Amino acid sequence: MSLLSFESISKSFAANCVLSGMDLSVEEGEFSVLFGASGTGKSVLLRMLVGLETPDSGVIRLRGIDASTLKPGQRNVGYVPQSFALFPSRSVHDNIAYPLTIAKESTTSTNLAVGKMAELLDIADLLDRTPDQLSGGQKQRVAIARGLVRPTELYVLDDPLVGLDFKLRERLVDDLRNTREALGATFLYATSDPGEALALGSTVSVLVDGKVCEHGPPYELYRNPRRAETMSSLCFPPSNRVPGELRATSEGNEFSTPWGAVAVSVTDPGDVVAGEVVAIVRPEHIDLAPVDDGAGPAGLKGKAMVALREDLGAEEVVYLESNDQRISALVRTDSADLHAISPGEWVDFGIAAKHLVLFRDGDLIGRGRS
Repeated sequence: MSLLSFESISKSFAANCVLSGMDLSVEEGEFSVLFGASGTGKSVLLRMLVGLETPDSGVIRLRGIDASTLKPGQRNVGYVPQSFALFPSRSVHDNIAYPLTIAKESTTSTNLAVGKMAELLDIADLLDRTPDQLSGGQKQRVAIARGLVRPTELYVLDDPLVGLDFKLRERLVDDLRNTREALGATFLYATSDPGEALALGSTVSVLVDGKVCEHGPPYELYRNPRRAETMSSLCFPPSNRVPGELRATSEGNEFSTPWGAVAVSVTDPGDVVAGEVVAIVRPEHIDLAPVDDGAGPAGLKGKAMVALREDLGAEEVVYLESNDQRISALVRTDSADLHAISPGEWVDFGIAAKHLVLFRDGDLIGRGRS
């Protein structure tokens, strides 16, 4: 039996359908990540779990019990909301201790629990300060500690790192992973950041149009996505979509685009018919070479104008425009390909056939063949 299950959950606000027959199970000990863009219902789902919202239909089973029969205080679920919501006049210690104070825990057990959580999140030296004396990252650690201080086997965290800078998020990702292991608990974690989803989750559930469109280990979802939405969104920058046509030739199937054609292998030859399809390719698989190089990688080839370069530190995103389409390439900063590339210049680009993944109506239908 799963520790937690959402069964055919639907929720609307006026005419806006947020969740539509959503199903999801969370097993004990998992770091389960809900991943999706803003507005896909992640926060609403978590608020229903802790009793702050009610579903229009469907059942939430918590430890095998219909959660609708339990008051919020009876559900015994730790909750880290998206906002800090710290009490400005109380010390860090008292902010963290608040859930235990409400539960009328003893002073001794409260101090022990607060001290343990403060050590885990590296804020033990801040316990006597007030929130106005903390940085943004410190406030977030305090908010996380408050949500995790109450002993339970299940904690839900609603996009707790949103709005923090990249380096700070990176450090807190490590802290969250280590904290879950130290607690031996189950985490249900919502995020719109693909890096967080891939780094934290033992399982990832991709939410699209109010439902889980794909669920599994992050490595499997990244390497072998079955849905276009998964491959498009579960990376940064988002994957490129290459429109084209699937054609049958005397030598098999091929995918034809404005930048050439490649042979493809289809997953189910009996069900695939010729016609329009879209290929998705990750930014790191766009190969660049200066215009005067004269050589290009195998597969699709084309010329594009450099629209923008975005420095990410160890890597750069190069935004290209070709045939009225925007293409993003992820290139290492130390790559020789970057030296001769400036906005406004034309470059050759190539996509190896093996990196093209074909979808129709959102479903996987085939892959490029070298």
